[in-house]
Amino acid sequence: MIRKLLKGLLWLFITLGLITVFIPKKELWYLGEQQLALRGINISGEKLSDDGVGFRIESGKLFYQGLPALNIRQVQLLMLPGFVMVRGSDLQIDEAFKDFVPPGIELLDARIL
Repeated sequence: MIRKLLKGLLWLFITLGLITVFIPKKELWYLGEQQLALRGINISGEKLSDDGVGFRIESGKLFYQGLPALNIRQVQLLMLPGFVMVRGSDLQIDEAFKDFVPPGIELLDARIL
């Protein structure tokens, strides 16, 4: 009985691992970008690269309501079943928003369970 349970759990972890590695991450990014566009947030000029279990966004520019808001140097997303981690570095706020917010974000680290 225990052996069957352990075998089932092993197959479950292997299946989740394979799904995580082979899921089309760029298509998920474009779907998320469409959802952000509905809220007035657009990201353009980014370069996407697949890292296996996540992906990396480099050299992008974030626009809010059509105004340039943020220059993105690098953001890395790690996606596992039930867990998402976002890590960014050197995010520079555009000149138009410098009166309202700090001039930049040196390190961004967020985890969502």
